[in-house]
Amino acid sequence: MQKSCDLQDDYLKLNLQPIQRGILECRGKIQGMYPIYLPDKHLYIQKLVHHEHLRTLHGGVGLTMTSVRSQHLVPHLRKLAKRTICACHCCKRFQARAAANLPPGSLPVDQT
Repeated sequence: MQKSCDLQDDYLKLNLQPIQRGILECRGKIQGMYPIYLPDKHLYIQKLVHHEHLRTLHGGVGLTMTSVRSQHLVPHLRKLAKRTICACHCCKRFQARAAANLPPGSLPVDQT
């Protein structure tokens, strides 16, 4: 029930128009620039975001989002891009932090 309600809201807000075989375009104010609407829960979108993340050489959230938005309109894209980058093994390696410095151990009592 929630899914159909979200799609109806997107139809109204984004002026979605069907073009062929169930593909929706977002008709905006710029003539000739009609991005394809893709729902964020689909597996294809997750693969697309991961592919764009790798294509931008493990770019951050903003660069990945810009690359995806050049051709597609995806709701909740920032959340999906963050999740993809956090799951990336190469990016995890570079986000690692060093262990905190431990206090020095107690010295033995001087036997003089």
